[in-house]
Amino acid sequence: MVAQSGEAATPPLWQSLVAGSAGGFCDTVVGHPLDTVKVRLQSGSGRTGLFSGLYNGVGSRMAGVVPDWVACYAGYTLGKRIDYPDWVPSALCSFTAGCIAGAMGGAILCPFDAVKIIAQSQKVSTVEAMRRLGPTGLWAGLGATMIWSVPSQGVFYLAYDLTVHAQAQGTLQAPWAAAAFARDDSAKGSGPAGAGAGPCSLALPLAVESVADSALVAAAKEPKRPSPPIYRETFLSACLAGGIAGIAEWTVSLPLDVVKTRVQSGGSSCFRSGVADVYRCHGLIGFYRGFGPVMLRAFPSSAAALGGIYLVESYFRGKSVQGPSGGENEGTDRKGCNIVRKKTVSTGS
Repeated sequence: MVAQSGEAATPPLWQSLVAGSAGGFCDTVVGHPLDTVKVRLQSGSGRTGLFSGLYNGVGSRMAGVVPDWVACYAGYTLGKRIDYPDWVPSALCSFTAGCIAGAMGGAILCPFDAVKIIAQSQKVSTVEAMRRLGPTGLWAGLGATMIWSVPSQGVFYLAYDLTVHAQAQGTLQAPWAAAAFARDDSAKGSGPAGAGAGPCSLALPLAVESVADSALVAAAKEPKRPSPPIYRETFLSACLAGGIAGIAEWTVSLPLDVVKTRVQSGGSSCFRSGVADVYRCHGLIGFYRGFGPVMLRAFPSSAAALGGIYLVESYFRGKSVQGPSGGENEGTDRKGCNIVRKKTVSTGS
């Protein structure tokens, strides 16, 4: 016999690391060609051969983006576990968790990104790019990377959580949205919407002498109402949230990324000089160089990343809730931005 408890099950951190690596792999496979075009436009390497060798630097990108996503998603998970005061808005919690993710991921990503950018902009192999940079060149642009990564990931995870919340509230509907909602039968009696297990279901005396008791009797006689729909995240809803988060992230962080790319490609010595160089050469519009490829890449690559994370986490959840009969005893619901998991415990037969 398997009984359910209402405790929230917190998955081990190593599962977040594995899920993050899957997200990084999916992000790279889908988004690297357009990322190559973006880097070439931002670094000023010219339009000749703009679409040739679109997977130049993919080795460095694959080697770097997987640990980057691992660190970012682990940082986001840790950030969401912080016990914030009640007065802190949930949106600020999400942004803070994203900034922690960006700080952890940026420090890891810098050397890999430096090699990738040299390989993409100079159209050379990953090994040749590493040779040209040398040991010290791998960390060129660390400051610029952190200036870009921290707010970038803050915006990404803020937009992701807000999108999930909007889907849960029904304000953001998609053709598949109906599949993401289900009735939570276990919630019966837990509140005004559930009857049959609450205080009104208790046996009442036949002689009722007070107005309060009369009210209880009237409440007990009310017809049972179904519990409100509970949002259950699906693969497609995770992809939608990830894609929207990617567009929001790059819309805000592209100017910082332009400067970072210029610094790591050797066009500027530091972030401050990079800002001055971009403005002197191209004006304000120069901070949005590569906007087209970035926007074309943002949705599918981020959607693939969050979709990959969802599939891996779903696999782990399925493995952790197999009862003696092999059936799945867990529902994964989202209320607002919080994941509620029903943990199963064996009580014997």
